[in-house]
Amino acid sequence: MLALLIIVLVSTVLPASASQIVEVCPNPYGSDNAEYVIVNATSACVLDDGEGKIPINLKGLVIITKNKTAYRLSFSRSADIEFPKSFALSNNGETLQLIENGKVVDEFTYKRAEEGIVYFRTSEG
Repeated sequence: MLALLIIVLVSTVLPASASQIVEVCPNPYGSDNAEYVIVNATSACVLDDGEGKIPINLKGLVIITKNKTAYRLSFSRSADIEFPKSFALSNNGETLQLIENGKVVDEFTYKRAEEGIVYFRTSEG
């Protein structure tokens, strides 16, 4: 009975079809202007760091970065959205939330970010 309850709670917190945070790089080598978050967006959603919000109105893998030019120079690919001035990834750690229809569908918390560390979503979380 307890196992069933846990499965039900997990499925209500993060439905299989919900958007997800799939990659976070808060402290890239070189310039912090290339920091980024990649979201797999299944519908319109909002990325929130507690200080700023980024509306995401694209579907599929969406690359969100502090500076599109710095990101392209660092990673040789183009980003889709630039952070607003009120949004930044703290090198000291923080929590990111992905919100759809007013509900948190995914959340990622990191502690102090070492330079060059990239956090990836795995099947375990």
